Amino acid sequence: MKKLCTLMFCFCLMSVVHAQTIVLDISKSKLPQGVFIRKDFHLINGDTVYKKFEKYATEIEQGDSVLYLEQFDVNRSWIVSRFLISGKERLPAGWQSEYDINGYKLYDRYCNPENNDCKLYKKYNYYPNGNQMAVITYYHHKLNGNSLFYYNDGTIKHCLEYQKGRLWNVNAYYDQNGVILDQGDFCDGTGVVNVYATNGKIIKKKWYKNGRLTKERRVKEN
Repeated sequence: MKKLCTLMFCFCLMSVVHAQTIVLDISKSKLPQGVFIRKDFHLINGDTVYKKFEKYATEIEQGDSVLYLEQFDVNRSWIVSRFLISGKERLPAGWQSEYDINGYKLYDRYCNPENNDCKLYKKYNYYPNGNQMAVITYYHHKLNGNSLFYYNDGTIKHCLEYQKGRLWNVNAYYDQNGVILDQGDFCDGTGVVNVYATNGKIIKKKWYKNGRLTKERRVKEN
């Protein structure tokens, strides 16, 4: 069992990439090649500033007819939806994305067209300067799957795996210089997790059983 957790840690180490800051002007469409259905805009110093618009784009993906629909309302939301076209029906399928008014992604929601299940989603959190802080995965409003947390410079901080709202594995843990930290003997929901300060020193230990926190203890500095 410990060997399996070690393999998961190594996999996460190989697959981790730096978070990228998303900065987009509200006048830039997410579907640049799409066709406008409707639009409401005005000009400011020669620049087009949209108040509302709706546009679409169609693609053939792996033999399927796919429709992308972008809906923007400066007072409400900015959404890009994906649908499979089947006859006269359009079925939500794949990732559906929601952005804030400045173009920062807030949510990705995954829809399975076979059973109309849209309960899997990712939530994006940011630092005050706009750099990505975390990508947190949920299923049916409970933490589930891998969630990634970043330092302000975009380097990975840790990768946590959850199952049905319970912490299950710590698949990666790094300091600000990218050095691997000892996460403890935690595996498959049970064991001890080390908690570190920004200087890389252990400040707390947490005990878990079946993914639930049972106790925690602060570690005194030497």
